[in-house]
Parts: sequence; structure tokens; C-alpha cells
Amino acid sequence: MIAPPSPPRPCQRPDWLALTATPEWAICCPECGQENSHIREAYSLIGRDPGEAGPPYQGTVAKGPTGERRNALAIVFDGECGHAWRLIFQQHKGTDYVYVEPVEPLPIEGLI
Repeated sequence: MIAPPSPPRPCQRPDWLALTATPEWAICCPECGQENSHIREAYSLIGRDPGEAGPPYQGTVAKGPTGERRNALAIVFDGECGHAWRLIFQQHKGTDYVYVEPVEPLPIEGLI
């Protein structure tokens, strides 16, 4: 007997988004939840399948691989809290996934 398909999962708000008082959505530090951050850079991650990956996204440079077949777009944030992370937009079979990975924070001038 074949099991019936699972119902679609509802979209849930990730921990790295916060509804502000304006009301707008703010990207938060995934480690501590602080809302003040600055974009450091944006770049492409190149997919592993040469037939599907293609060149870097327009206006970006390639800065490493992604484990998926297609390219991904990464945006790096530096939080005023001292943490740093990147949002990765990865397409897979017609769905665009967004996830967060920690990255090394920039050194603070005067402390290093």
C-alpha cells in the first residue's frame, strides 16, 4: 500500500527575522537576535554541475562552491553585536531556499 502524500509544510518565520514597529521585517543576528547589522558583501557560490551552474550571478563575483547543482547567492552581514553571518539563496528544483551560515566577523580596529 502506498502512503498518501504529506500535506505541505506551512512557512514559518525563521529566528533571523523580526517584525519591527514600522511594521517591516528586519534581518536579525541568528546567534543573539540583535537587529542592527550592515551588509559587508554579496557574491555567488558556484554549483557543482557545469551544465546547471553557469557563470556567477550578474553583478557578483564567484567566491567558492556550493554543494548543490546550481549556483547560490550569498549576502554577508556584520552585526553591531560582533557576530557575522551570511544569508544564502539556493535554488533547487524550482524552489528557492534561504538559509543562514555563520562567518568570521571582521576584526575590530584597535583591539587586534
